[in-house]
Amino acid sequence: NIVDALQKDGVKKTAVERSLAGLLQSGKVACKEYGKAKIYLFCQSSIEIPPPEKMAEMDAEIARKAAELKSFDADVFAQKQLNSALQSELTESK
Repeated sequence: NIVDALQKDGVKKTAVERSLAGLLQSGKVACKEYGKAKIYLFCQSSIEIPPPEKMAEMDAEIARKAAELKSFDADVFAQKQLNSALQSELTESK
């Protein structure tokens, strides 16, 4: 419920209704009524879809970033193991 969620932040019901009405008029959202309930949906026709070449570039970058993350995770794991091993070794004072 939008109104209840926003009332926690001090936004009044009338302000929410006015904002939603403005979004409806501008065509950014659509409203479906089910009895007393109103469901507001974002109009996805305004979303720009990148061309296939750009999508392929983005997918390649995601794959590179995932490989980089995997490498960092392996480094962190190795450092944690080394830290654990060093902490378990006896020191000179022991």
